[in-house]
Amino acid sequence: MTFVLETERTYCNRLIEKHIPVLLEVWNSSELRYMTMNRSFRDYYGSNSHIMIYGERDITKIFEIWDDPLRARGFGIFNKETHELLGHVAYDFGWDPHFIVFNLVIYPKNRQNGYAKEVTPYLIGEIFNNLLTNNITVFIDEDEIIAMKFVETLGFKPSGVIKRETYRGGKFRNTHCFDILKREWRNVDAN
Repeated sequence: MTFVLETERTYCNRLIEKHIPVLLEVWNSSELRYMTMNRSFRDYYGSNSHIMIYGERDITKIFEIWDDPLRARGFGIFNKETHELLGHVAYDFGWDPHFIVFNLVIYPKNRQNGYAKEVTPYLIGEIFNNLLTNNITVFIDEDEIIAMKFVETLGFKPSGVIKRETYRGGKFRNTHCFDILKREWRNVDAN
């Protein structure tokens, strides 16, 4: 089986109704709830990510947003051999097609297996090569030190901190912003 977005061990494909039970379990876990809230979804509903518990209707709405070719794209990341859902990637360009907010989450039981390292450079390359995008931005929770170091290895640079953006674990939390320009990605990609 061949997919448009694939790497050595993974492929990306649309998430569909049969994936909803897995998404409900993983996205509602205390470990991931703060990471899975897609900014376009929050804007769409006008809700706060720190109090949201996902239901089937919510996941269906996210699928609709991710399938809107003028606003956002979202895919599941699957293991090629087992077809297990490993995580998801979403990118939002509804505000400005030259500026994309990129969100990749590998689900907890699949972490530390190199999946993000394998799939992220490929996806970023696809975005820069196939869309009008000049800038890709990622938002990372203050405790996700490994994720911050990882995006810096890809050439992303710190671009600011959104103070007290979310509330989790009994305290307000900062979100760190990192971004990369298309010309910077070309230089990283050339090395």
